[in-house]
Amino acid sequence: MIGFDLIAPHLPVLTVVVPLIAGFLTPIIGWIDRRLPWYWVVLAMFVVLLIAGNNLVTVINSGTIQYKLGGWDPPFGIEYVIDLLNGFVCLIIAFIAFMVSIYSKESV
Repeated sequence: MIGFDLIAPHLPVLTVVVPLIAGFLTPIIGWIDRRLPWYWVVLAMFVVLLIAGNNLVTVINSGTIQYKLGGWDPPFGIEYVIDLLNGFVCLIIAFIAFMVSIYSKESV
């Protein structure tokens, strides 16, 4: 798939960016309709869960993922590294966040 090939190298950083964007847009979506933010958050957490699972599979198959933010090398830039332990912990956290978002409908 052409679309996935373009976004696949950026999946590691999307585990951080997707919740930030979703958190920013949730109140704005709440102005449109009071019922929509719950669906929006569940969708965002499901996307993060899929990305975390994909990152873990990539680490298992290919080894450690190193993502240089902004293309800068580590002495001057930030390098985001996902190894086997980080990938597994990220998957567990994404799963817990997804389950919490599902069961939070009563409080939203």
